[in-house]
Amino acid sequence: MSENSLFFTKKTSIRYICFTVKIRLNTLISEQNPNKFSEKQYSRYRLIKILHENGLGYRMISSYLN
Repeated sequence: MSENSLFFTKKTSIRYICFTVKIRLNTLISEQNPNKFSEKQYSRYRLIKILHENGLGYRMISSYLN
């Protein structure tokens, strides 16, 4: 085959793909990561969960905690 055939040309170029991978993890959920909390964090989590189950929204819970 000559250099000017269908597959070979005098000018060659290299093409590549560049991309970025981002991974987001929610490690604040105790079921996924039970051993990474202090006792204070875990007690606050339980309090927020109880308040939410009793009908308070997250804005009311944040007002209650602040």
